Amino acid sequence: MLKYFVRLYARTPISFTKDRETQQTEGSASPFTIPDFNGEGQVYDLLTKEIKSGLNLHCGLAMDEIIEAENIEKAMENAKAVAEGIFNLCFFITLTECQPAKVVFAYEYDSGISNRKFIQETHVKDNIYTPVVGNLKVINQGQMIEVFQRYTANVSKESQERIGRALSYLRKSNNDSNLLDKFIYLWIGLESIQDDLNILFPDPNPPVEGKSWYGIKSIFNELGFNCFNKSRGHRGALIHGGNRLINTSKTRDYIEKTRKVLITALAKLIKLEPDLEKQLRDTEPSRMLSDQTLRIETTLNNSYNPPLLKEIYEQPFIKFQGLERFYNLETNGKLGITFKNTSVVNLANNANFGKNFYIEILGNEDANVESSGIKFEKSST
Repeated sequence: MLKYFVRLYARTPISFTKDRETQQTEGSASPFTIPDFNGEGQVYDLLTKEIKSGLNLHCGLAMDEIIEAENIEKAMENAKAVAEGIFNLCFFITLTECQPAKVVFAYEYDSGISNRKFIQETHVKDNIYTPVVGNLKVINQGQMIEVFQRYTANVSKESQERIGRALSYLRKSNNDSNLLDKFIYLWIGLESIQDDLNILFPDPNPPVEGKSWYGIKSIFNELGFNCFNKSRGHRGALIHGGNRLINTSKTRDYIEKTRKVLITALAKLIKLEPDLEKQLRDTEPSRMLSDQTLRIETTLNNSYNPPLLKEIYEQPFIKFQGLERFYNLETNGKLGITFKNTSVVNLANNANFGKNFYIEILGNEDANVESSGIKFEKSST
C-alpha cells in the first residue's frame, strides 16, 4: 500500500468563506479539516483570479486527500468516493446545487521516491476555473462537524451505503431541471432507505409478501402530509406507466412535500437533533446559474416579406459580435455580471430590424443569481 495525494473539485455555490469580500483576501480559501477522517483530508473554496477584474471568483469546492491504495488509479477511485460522501453532506446542510466530484490530479506521496507518478485530468467541457454564478451559500462549519460525526458514529457501514445513495438522489433531484425527474429521484432516495425506516418505525401489521411502506408513510403523517398514497401513485404512474395524465401542478406540490419527507427521514436515521432536523427541512433549495440566455424582442420593419421555407439562409437572424462578460464586486458584496457588446450584425439579406431592442437575461429555474445586466457600447444594423 502506497500513499497518494489526490485533489478533486465540484462546481457549486457552497462556500466555507463568509462572503465574496473575504474571498478577495489572500489565503481566504478557508480549508475545513474533516474530523475523524480515515487518512488526511480537507475541503476549501476553489478560487480563480479573473484577469479583467482582478477579482478572486468562486469556482466551487475543492478537496485534498492523502489516501492509501494499491495503485494510483485505485487511489483516485477511492478518493472520489470519499469526496462524493463529503459533498453529499455539504449539500444536505445547505440544500444548494453541488455537481459531481471530479479528479484534478493525483501523485505518489510517499517519501523517498525519486520519480513520482503523476496524473492530471483536464475536463474540457467543465473547466475547473470557470466561475460559478449565483449567491454564495455559506456552510455552517459547526453543523458540518455535527452531521459528519453523527453520521459516522450513529450509522452502521451497511446503512451508510444506503443513506449515501439516498443523499445522492436528493442531490440529483435538486440539481435537475426536469420536474418529473426531480420527483422520481426523490422517491428513489426514499426507497433506498425503506428498510432502515421500517426498523425505525416498525409496522404493526406487516404484509405477508413484499416490503412494508409503513416507515415512509409514518414520516408523511408526522409532517401532516396526507398525500402518501397520491404521491406514491404519482410515482407509479411515472415509472410504470398508466392511463393517468401527469398533472404538472400536482408534481410541483408532491416534489415539495416528498423532498421534506426525505430530508426528515435522513435526519432521523443520522439521529440529528430535532431543531437541526427542522432547520434542514425548512431550507429553501437553490441552484447555480447553469444557462444564461439573452432574449431579444424587436420588430422587422419596412413591410418585411418572409422568405419561403426552403430559403434556409434567408431567414432573419441577429448575430452579436464582440459579446463579452465582465465581473465586478458591488457595494453590497454581491457579484455583478455585465454583458458588453460592440456591434449587432444583421444576417438576413432583406430584413430591416427596428431601432428599439428589448433585451432580457434569462436563467434556469431556482438559480440564485446576484445581479446581471447588458450594455451596448456601439450598435449597427
